[in-house]
Amino acid sequence: MGIDQRALLRLLSRLKFHFPSKLPKGMTEFHAFCDSIFDVYDIPKTDSYYHSIAVMIQHLPPTTVYKTKAWFAASIYNAQARECAFYKIKEIRDRQETEETEKALKAAETSVPH
Repeated sequence: MGIDQRALLRLLSRLKFHFPSKLPKGMTEFHAFCDSIFDVYDIPKTDSYYHSIAVMIQHLPPTTVYKTKAWFAASIYNAQARECAFYKIKEIRDRQETEETEKALKAAETSVPH
């Protein structure tokens, strides 16, 4: 049974990403930094995720020069999970409000004499 070379490289990259990396300076370094995270962690290369990493970097303390790429990937995964949870909570609340409104309307219709 052979080990897929690509899978092995991805695994080694993930391990490497747990060591601190120097934060990017300049747009070329920024794109290379982000692209490496996106490639290893199967994150789509969309403006939204480039923006997310840019905002994360802006919110780091001013003395932070190194951060693990795994931290950025985990933060994106966490944001994705929070967004899903937010929309599920909203879906449940909206459904409950609709049900309550329907019950109130039904109750109002039956209590009004014809």
